[in-house]
Amino acid sequence: MPERVLGHFFANFARLMGSGIVISESLLTASRGLDKELQAMCEAISPRLQNGVPLHKALEPYRLRLPEMTIPVIEVGEVSGTLDDACARLAGAFQKMDGFDKRWDD
Repeated sequence: MPERVLGHFFANFARLMGSGIVISESLLTASRGLDKELQAMCEAISPRLQNGVPLHKALEPYRLRLPEMTIPVIEVGEVSGTLDDACARLAGAFQKMDGFDKRWDD
């Protein structure tokens, strides 16, 4: 999945959670209009989140579709109560990676 897409997604997801919107709804809203695979993934895991499954566990079946650091950073954010901050950090990291890739290609 492209870093650019993940950067936008995690930035939106962090903002939505920070404004008090529940995780399952934030996830769906943040994914709308982005990558179809990401949107399908969010739609698939949202019901699990509504049933109390932690996000990092709900994402486990998609581990190979996400950058390696994604699930561990989310898990630490959930355990520490700072999931929105963790997602904001992921957004920044993916945006930097995307910028690096663009500079490298030039």
